[in-house]
This record gives sequence, C-alpha cells and structure tokens, in this order.
Amino acid sequence: MKKHFIWVLTVLLIGVVNPAQAVIIDWTSVVSNSNVPSASNALGDPDGVHASFYDTSRLPLYATFSGFGDGDSADYLMSGFAALLGISEATLANADFFTAEVNGGTSSTYESGLWEFSDGSNYLPLNFDSANPSDLEAVIAYGSININNYANFFGFTNPITPGHSWAFLLFDINGNSNINMASTNLSVRLTASNIGSGPADPDPDVMGRINSTPNHAVPELSSMFLFGMGLLGAGLIKRRNAVKIE
Repeated sequence: MKKHFIWVLTVLLIGVVNPAQAVIIDWTSVVSNSNVPSASNALGDPDGVHASFYDTSRLPLYATFSGFGDGDSADYLMSGFAALLGISEATLANADFFTAEVNGGTSSTYESGLWEFSDGSNYLPLNFDSANPSDLEAVIAYGSININNYANFFGFTNPITPGHSWAFLLFDINGNSNINMASTNLSVRLTASNIGSGPADPDPDVMGRINSTPNHAVPELSSMFLFGMGLLGAGLIKRRNAVKIE
C-alpha cells in the first residue's frame, strides 16, 4: 500500500506543475532556384554558419527554401524559446515561421528583403523593410538575440564574434493568408536587393516552420488526478484481495 501511495503522490505532484508546451520547428532541408552560392548554409537547425545574400555584382540575390519536415525537426520548450526572443508565449503560439540572421551591432533588425510564401496553390508576397518592421501584419515579432544566448539555446559552439547579434523575424502566415503552412509543398523564397548600401543583404542562419498547433503538453492536472486516483483504487483493490486470500 505504501508503495502505491508514494507513486500516486509523485504523479499528483507532477500534475501541480503548469503544463509545459513545446514549439515544434521543421527546419528547411532543400534549397533551389538560387543564385546565392552559400544558400545551403541556411539549411537545417541553427548552427551559426549562415548564408550571405551579398556579392559585388550589386544584382538581386534570391533562393527558394522548402523541404520543411523532410529533414531536421526539433521540439523546444515554449517558455524558453519565448524568453530567448523576448516575447510572450501567446505571441509565439500564433507564429508559424521563424528565421534568424547575423547582423552587425548588438541590437539590430533583420535586413530588408522580399519574402514569398507558397503552398503550391496560394501565394503571399511580403516586402519586409527593416526601417519599418512593424508595417507588415504578418510579421508579429522581430528583434535581436544575444549571440551567446542564441548559441547556448540551440546547443552549438558560437562561431560569431562579439559586436554582432542575431536578428529574428516571426511570421503569422496562415493568419494573414489562405496558405496552408502544413502543406508538403510549402516553399519560402527570399530575394535581397544587394545594392551595396543600407540593410539590403541579409545573412540567414535558419528558416523554420513552426507547428504551433497542436503543441505538446504535459497532461492537465485533472487528467493526472483521475489517472492517479484510478491507480490508487486499483492498488487498494489488489491489496484487499490479497488479504482475503491470506
């Protein structure tokens, strides 16, 4: 009986803790239709090895990213990810696309570029202007992340030197278009003007689809309580039957 009681008590104590939600991110695994030699550096999970939408040609540079869910996918604790970005969990829960790029300065904004989202049937172009980052409704959060915090959170050795930061963008695409973000045909095309002046040549490390629905969660307290009480009852019945046999 004592063993059953201790086990059930442990279950109930776990249930008292607030449900821990997870953000699931499918990192892009395919790059195509690109004139950016280093575009493949933006594939996979964060590692600090970034692509560069810059060259001396001063011609527009572009790349299309896809294969979300076909390669690296990972779960991240929602509270920790929100804290890294300096936003609320509610804001993060509404996001369905994340990207980060290395930038000069310890507080910076993602550099300008044309983002084109497609699920094969629907299309959404978003011309992001770093000078006016709040102009697009689909961009629900933006800001910068300390280079060491970024590396520590995603678990890699930081290759970025001091004096830089990681600028990020969070998009809510399905809330502002008919695009099915869960589509296997999802693609995201980034075009940078690469004009040689101003923030016109982003250096993305990652492109990730956020599966914010549904989020993983620890079972709610009520479910944990009922489950625990059921086990306790089963233990008592077993104990009573054992006594009768004796």
